[in-house]
Amino acid sequence: MNRTYRILIPVGGLLCLLVMGCAGSSPRFTSGNNGTVSSKPKFSSDETPEDLKVEAKEIKAEDDRTVSPDRLRDEISHAEKMSPGSPRSKLIQAIMSYIGTPYRIGGVDHSGMDCSGFSMVIFNSVFDIGLPHSAREQARLGERVSKDELKVGDLVFFRTVGRRISHVGIYIGDDLFANASVSEGVTISSLDSTYYRRRYAGARRITSTDITDGTQ
Repeated sequence: MNRTYRILIPVGGLLCLLVMGCAGSSPRFTSGNNGTVSSKPKFSSDETPEDLKVEAKEIKAEDDRTVSPDRLRDEISHAEKMSPGSPRSKLIQAIMSYIGTPYRIGGVDHSGMDCSGFSMVIFNSVFDIGLPHSAREQARLGERVSKDELKVGDLVFFRTVGRRISHVGIYIGDDLFANASVSEGVTISSLDSTYYRRRYAGARRITSTDITDGTQ
């Protein structure tokens, strides 16, 4: 029988992540060209409508760990007071501003967004880094990172349709990642969930030197 429960991140866990850097040094992101990376994203769909129907059904059946955004919001609010404007705080706050946005294939705003559109928008707004609008294309960028070396801001990838990479999220620490889920919209998910653990395909760390014009 499927069991669903909430993961309550220990108070201070994410705070330490945001303020003291428990998960490592500041996110390994840099911006070239005087802080701006040119980007003209070109959308490339990674999934068909039929793929999405199958994926939504499988998520509901196998995603057996859920995360409470309310707890994250409380910790982030406190962290921002302690360390206003820090890179991690800026990243997490940008992510949280989209929580609850519905899933829409090809979408890139609060009216709806897909997984690669979500990561593209966050990277552009927080790091001035342009990413292609495709999970598979994003997975070709940057430096490969092992699961036990993940840092806040790394991109995590999944094979949700067959053997190809078709889903992407942004790692935020404590084995959690932000993503635009087919079934939940923009949400916080756990790498330890049965669904995502079985489909995990690796992670990449992106810097502006890995990007040309965002259309790779």
